[in-house]
Amino acid sequence: MDLKMAEAYTPTTPEGGSTDEYRCQVIAPGLTKTAFVTGTQFAPENVAIAHHAIVYAVPPDRAALVRKQDAKTPGLGWQCFGGTGVPGADVEGDDQGVTWVDTWAPGATETLLDQDIGFKLGAAVTRPPSMPADKLAVRYKATIQLDAIDEWL
Repeated sequence: MDLKMAEAYTPTTPEGGSTDEYRCQVIAPGLTKTAFVTGTQFAPENVAIAHHAIVYAVPPDRAALVRKQDAKTPGLGWQCFGGTGVPGADVEGDDQGVTWVDTWAPGATETLLDQDIGFKLGAAVTRPPSMPADKLAVRYKATIQLDAIDEWL
């Protein structure tokens, strides 16, 4: 299944003087039944400006939390660093609930999980490519390709 960003995004200089922007975006898979992610591949449209990206799997019972964060933040997605920054739907600490599935950097290829591993999916959150300061004005879009099964044997 190919999950595409809804629209292109133009990074801005982040608050606090950082030179890279870290932003989380919800990319909803539009599932009508439970699926288990068994592989991923992140595909930016313009690899020349991308530094890295992270894909998180959000289980169905946590999807509303990330959607609420997205809805209350103006523009596409929200600023995040080191995780989603969403209480109850983050990847570490007391706010766990989301699984770090994959990391992408230029030159990376598809990630396939071991035979008996899969992540239950309700929504996908991606931290799209962080952008070095000299690339902040460039718009980008990306696709996340997910290998998934709908039944865990």
